[in-house]
Amino acid sequence: MIFKQNQNYWAVFYTNEEALIVQTCSGLGLTAIDHLYPPHILPLDTDNETLGTTVLQALANSRTFVYDSPEDQDFFDTEKIRQRYEDWVAKLCGNLGYKTRRALFKNMMSVDIWLHNGCLKISPSRHVKLEAWDAIDADDVILSLDNSPEEIGAGLKLALSRCR
Repeated sequence: MIFKQNQNYWAVFYTNEEALIVQTCSGLGLTAIDHLYPPHILPLDTDNETLGTTVLQALANSRTFVYDSPEDQDFFDTEKIRQRYEDWVAKLCGNLGYKTRRALFKNMMSVDIWLHNGCLKISPSRHVKLEAWDAIDADDVILSLDNSPEEIGAGLKLALSRCR
């Protein structure tokens, strides 16, 4: 995979008692789940190499917009973001067999992933409300694109162990 210098790439990694979920995010400073790319839903026993490869693919799919361009305006349209998020939640509930969003999010952990100039920053979070997480300062895992997919997957699991 080719990653351009001076470009940002984003993804988010979720897990609950049913699955590992890797989702591409896009934006410009502010980011959101990218509706063009469905979530990668993996079993809990996924090996580190597969997890790392999946995250690299999600990052490669990430799009950076030109400020105030038609694409940027469409992507961040408030009503469209809300509807896309609802569709994303419904898709996850359906794929994982949950009947309610509460069941989906109840014990979910979240890790933000940011790639810039070959540096991979993996940030664990604290679950503060059903569908909300806050960053945990000073617990980031820092890797680079020189790390193997297996090492990246292990780094993700390390960050996940730091979630609260």
